[in-house]
Amino acid sequence: MSDDRSPPRRVFLSHTSELRDHPVPRSFVAAAERGVTRAGDAIMDMAYFTAADLPSAELCRQRVLDAEVYVVVVGFRYGSPVRDQPALSYTELEFQTATGAGMPRLVFLIDEDADGPARMFRDLDHGARQEAFRARLVEEAGLVIASVLSPDSLELLLHQALTELPRAAAPDVPIGRVWNIPARVADYTGRTELLDELDTALVTGGRVVVQAVTGISGVGKTSTAIEYAHRHHDRFDIAWWIRAEDPALVPDRLAELAHALNLAHPTDPTSDGLGRLRAALHRLDRWLIVFDNAEDPRALSPLIPAGPGRVLITSRNQHWRGTATPVRVAGGEEDQARARRDQG
Repeated sequence: MSDDRSPPRRVFLSHTSELRDHPVPRSFVAAAERGVTRAGDAIMDMAYFTAADLPSAELCRQRVLDAEVYVVVVGFRYGSPVRDQPALSYTELEFQTATGAGMPRLVFLIDEDADGPARMFRDLDHGARQEAFRARLVEEAGLVIASVLSPDSLELLLHQALTELPRAAAPDVPIGRVWNIPARVADYTGRTELLDELDTALVTGGRVVVQAVTGISGVGKTSTAIEYAHRHHDRFDIAWWIRAEDPALVPDRLAELAHALNLAHPTDPTSDGLGRLRAALHRLDRWLIVFDNAEDPRALSPLIPAGPGRVLITSRNQHWRGTATPVRVAGGEEDQARARRDQG
């Protein structure tokens, strides 16, 4: 059920024209539109352009970028080539645009056993292109994807996917991101060189990027980690903050991330959630996990997820070499003035 306290999300609905007409009496597009409206969201698509007045690639991209969530219903026809970019169909261009923008992408593939007329399945001109596009969608990481046999199943699955799509808690973070990073420190200023050093270490640190921000209490370690996450929010689909003073509680905090990602139910054993979370993070790359105020490298090390994402640790302990690359936060008068507001 949609959250009545939240405004409607703008959902871009991508599809080829035959899916608006078939099957009869209820088409796949009609079912998708019903799924969007049932979730309390607003529909955007390219339905108002005729074949004789197709938009340019740039206009098509802009329409996608005006949305907050991207939904595509993929059949067996490749669709119209883009007017000024004929190597692509509009559907494929829209998908590329949503991917590049880091937008939540919900993909529904019409099953080969679905009912419909022959022209819904045959594409004599570009059938091979469409098969290749469908195959890429199946293989791509980070997609919410399902196969549908009927308009009724499409409406049900799309409504469910939109309902379960997380709504970010931070105003500067797009809808669909799994995000619990604390709000920015209002008077955080300066430290550009520190943030640049931190970013370089995280980006170039290898497949499993682990970064420890170390220093004495009250010098701004926590506020620096918060600022880093917000400043680079467009890089992460998942950004999760864990208070790590007590290592015994960290598994439960990680399990909460598994719940937020719909990998586990709150009643599942913590070990089940951790196992599913580790497997998911190993496949995904647009994630950041922050362990705040961790003090014991040996206790935390077995709990740090592996994968191509990024891990940021704040700590007063200076002995993280071998577990994380240290970047030191230097103290100063401004840091001391901020210390009362900084948990670091």
